[in-house]
Amino acid sequence: MKIPMHYSLEVAHQVVNKIDIPKSIAEQVTVESWSNCREQGLCISVTIGGYANWKRICVAQHRSSDSILVISGPHKEFDDHNQPSEEVWRNGVHFHFNEQKKAAEFIKKEIEKAIELK
Repeated sequence: MKIPMHYSLEVAHQVVNKIDIPKSIAEQVTVESWSNCREQGLCISVTIGGYANWKRICVAQHRSSDSILVISGPHKEFDDHNQPSEEVWRNGVHFHFNEQKKAAEFIKKEIEKAIELK
């Protein structure tokens, strides 16, 4: 029997698995866990030179709906546990629960923008 995964983590994994970026960019990205009470998701960190975080992008199923929540901002607006500041939280983007591909494309663009800015 498979151990079931929390539904919010399943959503985050499904979105992240749909992100298709070139290897040269993927090498500058890491994925960590993120938890905000009922939201269980993943946090993508874009790095500079493999050391300093430049941008973070968190994805999960929103706690009070079935929508996909994507929160992104500069690394300094997140704490050591990948929790965003209130300002970054308010700027989160929501996608319909079946728009995983659209959420993945949004995240891909956010990653590409972060790479271009460094």
